[in-house]
Amino acid sequence: MKIEKVNPSEVLYIKLGDGGMWENECIFEKNTIKLSYHSVSHGNCLNNDWNTVRKDFEQYNNDSGVITRHINQIKKFYQKKEDVMWITFHYNTLWWCFTNPQIIYEEKTGFKSRNVIGKWRCETIN
Repeated sequence: MKIEKVNPSEVLYIKLGDGGMWENECIFEKNTIKLSYHSVSHGNCLNNDWNTVRKDFEQYNNDSGVITRHINQIKKFYQKKEDVMWITFHYNTLWWCFTNPQIIYEEKTGFKSRNVIGKWRCETIN
C-alpha cells in the first residue's frame, strides 16, 4: 500500500517508557505516545508554568543541565502541534506517527498521552 507524501514541520524522537516498556501498548494496542514524569504537575505544564516545573525538579536534582533536558522533553510533548512527526524504534524498526495536540492526563497514574492521527507506521512513502 502506497501512502501519501508527508511533510512534517519537524521530526522528534520519543522513547516509549523505560526500556521500551510501552512500545507494544502505544504502537499496537492504543495508537498513542506516552510520557511518564508522573511527579510533574499536569496543570503547570498546561499553563506553561515552567519555572514551577523547574523548582519541582530541583527538589530531586541539582544539575541544571539535566533539569533543562527533562523540561525540554516535557515542553515538546505538551506544545508541539499535529504537524510534528514522532519517531521511535521497536523490534529494530523505525516507527513514525503524527499526533493530536490534546494531552490526555491519567489521574490515577500521572501518565500523559496523545492520540496518534491514524496509526503508527513502519513503512516508507514509497
